[in-house]
Amino acid sequence: LDDWDPIAEQQYAELADQIEQAVDAGDTEALAGLAVDSAAAADVLRLALGGMATTAAEQMAAEAAAQGVKVRPPKVDAGLRNSFGSELVGIARATATLLGADIAASAGREALRLFTPGAAGRQVAEQVVGFLRGLRNWFRRDQLAGALHQAQNTGRIATLEAAPVATYRATERLDGNTCAACKSIDGTEFATLADAREAYGNGGYQQCEGGIRCRGTVTAIWNP
Repeated sequence: LDDWDPIAEQQYAELADQIEQAVDAGDTEALAGLAVDSAAAADVLRLALGGMATTAAEQMAAEAAAQGVKVRPPKVDAGLRNSFGSELVGIARATATLLGADIAASAGREALRLFTPGAAGRQVAEQVVGFLRGLRNWFRRDQLAGALHQAQNTGRIATLEAAPVATYRATERLDGNTCAACKSIDGTEFATLADAREAYGNGGYQQCEGGIRCRGTVTAIWNP
């Protein structure tokens, strides 16, 4: 989130310019077509996902070592250019684009609310930027956290693929925020790693009622 602040400020500036032009021209329809450049955002997120996947792969190897099983975690380069984790590049781009579209839509709605005949475009734009800075940005938090969690499970499962066959178990965070589906799957043992990947390969549990906010993962037990 800290790394995202300068990204957000740049996008606010882009939106302010578009809003000023639209308001000064009296073109309210243009407020529905606001857009931002998401390339820099995708680069920042890609690096974060690469770091998370590396950390998670190493943590999974440490969990195996604690059970007496040696496994070398796969390597991930910072730019996600090798085979392991390359699918996260698309996730970074898609997530950045969705976040850009969300903030542009919020800006457009607020600008339309503030628009009055004869209004000064710069004044409306400044008010909209102030509004954007004051948002709680739960959507942003959820999307970034969801992408990072997907990178985490990608790293963990990649290490399991390099390790000896184990018993794979669904592991959920059990607290007041846990949904019924995740409580039900917690502790379930999967017959194969493929089954575990089907349930958790895209991040949290596929049937979680919280969707992208799921915190579930896969752990492994190696028998003597």
